[in-house]
Amino acid sequence: MIIGVVSGVLAILVAVNTLTGFNPLKEWISPPTSKNTPVSGAAGDSVAGAGRAQATDTLAGTPPTSPVRTVEITPSTAPRSTLETPDSPSTTVPAEPAFQVRSSQWDGPCQGSACTMSAIFRNDGGPGTAVATFFVLLPDRYTFIAKCSVILGYTEQNGFTNAGCTADSAQILTYFRDHPGGTVRMQVKIGD
Repeated sequence: MIIGVVSGVLAILVAVNTLTGFNPLKEWISPPTSKNTPVSGAAGDSVAGAGRAQATDTLAGTPPTSPVRTVEITPSTAPRSTLETPDSPSTTVPAEPAFQVRSSQWDGPCQGSACTMSAIFRNDGGPGTAVATFFVLLPDRYTFIAKCSVILGYTEQNGFTNAGCTADSAQILTYFRDHPGGTVRMQVKIGD
């Protein structure tokens, strides 16, 4: 039990020393002396940690059972090093063009092996261009028998442009030969 009490007291003293820097056992272990040791690094030195504190133990003239710890804070006269970055203009990445098909139409019936198509596009994104691809589809299946592509003109945001092209292929000629009076469908999309 005595060992437990002694251990508890020592733990409390170690905690007090850790939290405050005050060591009550120092007086019992070493004789009282007066010392005044400044911390290295004089004011005006440009060292990391400028503004250091100087600690002085003042024990002369006080009873050994009540040591006093005096702490002096010395402001540094050295300028603090700060990392300054020049103001740089903020740059924003422009939005990509985002064309949408607003309307599409045949410019006329398919003639022989060619079908002429066109559409009106609106750019809902940033300014720029895109590629529009027109497809000639079979009437009952999602199978194209011809396609053509066109580059849309440079268009500002919320601007409109129109474009068209003529798709021709042997499959169109074969389809109309095998299906006299038949029809085909048109589809247009942005991209290839």
